[in-house]
Order: sequence, then C-alpha cells, then structure tokens
Amino acid sequence: QPTAAAATAAEAASCDNTCVYSGWSATCRNRIKWSMQHKFQDEGEYACRLAHGQVLGQCEVCSECSAAAVGCTDAVSSGLATDNGPGEAAEGLGVSGSAGPAAEAG
Repeated sequence: QPTAAAATAAEAASCDNTCVYSGWSATCRNRIKWSMQHKFQDEGEYACRLAHGQVLGQCEVCSECSAAAVGCTDAVSSGLATDNGPGEAAEGLGVSGSAGPAAEAG
C-alpha cells in the first residue's frame, strides 16, 4: 500500500510530464505557473487553483498532478473554483430555486 509520501512523489512526478497543447510543449508544472501569471493574474488567491484546473482539462498527462504538488496554497478548500472566477462562483452559492426574488413576488 503506497504511503502519503509515495503518493506525493507520484503527484510531483506527474507535474513534470510534458504536455503538448495548441502546438506548445511544456511540463504540467510550467503550464500551470504560466497560466497563473498570464491568464489568472487578476484572480488573487484563486489563481493557482484556476490555472491547475485549466491545465488538467487541457492535458490528460497532467491528471495525477495535484494542486499541492505544484505549490497551490490558496484558500480554495471546497472545490468551488470554476472557470467563472471567484466572484461569479461565490454569487451563486446561496441561491436556490425557491428562495429567489420570484418566489417572494407572489
């Protein structure tokens, strides 16, 4: 049975896999760092998780690369980070089908 250290080593190794996407070749780790700096630079504490999710969606070879293995230390703990960004994800959290303004208008 693998230990936590072995799993972490496997995740870290996966982050060093080479992904080719849109004609560009880079390691999963470097793709995530690039996306953090260039695509999600305005997302603050969510940048790393958003970049991680994007790269995992683009590169199957990165599937075992965990957010922790690339150094994501942001505050996303419940998996709510989406491509919509933190504001849009947070806005929809407390809304249900019967609690909206239409339910009160009756």
